[in-house]
Amino acid sequence: MLRKADLDVITPDNFEVFEREALSDIKLTESKVVTLHRILSIWHELPNDWKNLSEEEVRSALKEIKGIGPWTIDMILLYTLELPDIFPADDYHLKIIMTQLYQLDPNSRLKSQMKEVAEKWSPYRSLATRYLLEWKKFNQLK
Repeated sequence: MLRKADLDVITPDNFEVFEREALSDIKLTESKVVTLHRILSIWHELPNDWKNLSEEEVRSALKEIKGIGPWTIDMILLYTLELPDIFPADDYHLKIIMTQLYQLDPNSRLKSQMKEVAEKWSPYRSLATRYLLEWKKFNQLK
């Protein structure tokens, strides 16, 4: 029987264990739990191999799910499908990191400033994003 410690990667096949072992420890709203189930359902319903779909095809399929917005789609593309050139400009932590590291003005078109910096990282924006987010864990930026 799988335990929480065995859940290195969450898949549709082990989601029930994840739900029982990990989600029970945190307080999610009912709407978030329903959204998680919607994602799982569409993951099973669509006959496509998600890794073979283009970024736009995945975005299109996921944005049809009630409760899924651009940030969640970016996180799925970045962490689940591991696409190489994803930049989640709406990510709260990334905004803090980039504002501090690149001296961006948080009061003036922050998202545009972030995208301008990140454009230089293409086609490896996912790697740069993940690196910055991991870096934050070690440096505890507030």
